[in-house]
Amino acid sequence: IDQEIDSKLYSGVYELQNSMTLSEIAKKLTTKPEFITILIPEGLTIAEIDARLAKKNIFTAGEFERCVLKTCNFSSVDFISDFTTLEKRQYLEGYFFPATYKMKESELTPELFAIKMLRTFEMRANSLNILNGKNNKTLHEIVTMASIIEKESSTHSGEESSMISGVLWNRIEKGIPL
Repeated sequence: IDQEIDSKLYSGVYELQNSMTLSEIAKKLTTKPEFITILIPEGLTIAEIDARLAKKNIFTAGEFERCVLKTCNFSSVDFISDFTTLEKRQYLEGYFFPATYKMKESELTPELFAIKMLRTFEMRANSLNILNGKNNKTLHEIVTMASIIEKESSTHSGEESSMISGVLWNRIEKGIPL
């Protein structure tokens, strides 16, 4: 193996098999990775996600945001069917799930990444049983409240978030403006 291999390594996520030889592993690690890892932290707006993706050279500036708000085809994502018209796409804020994503770089497009984020949201919402409404609240009401709590909470701890949630839902139920 080449003594200068350190200077030729690419950081990234690789799929290796137990059957691979040392030479095959070295070749794989000195070739641009097949997969790219994308971290999207909590609390980002669509515009902030777009800026993060551009800063990491994943997409050009404005590409993700333009796709989400104007050009992406979300017809395969049933739970957001109310927000797929151009006039209502701005209300998709909060549905793009924050997580660390691993995608094949060769298949990475703004639309596929947006759909992956929405599918992750859908999976998490299903696990919490909130897609069809919980406690007589619509999914959009729950997402809107979660977004408000995210912005209002200073610690993002469960206890503080629960307290803020209780106060806000009580105000809404009593007809007190937020």
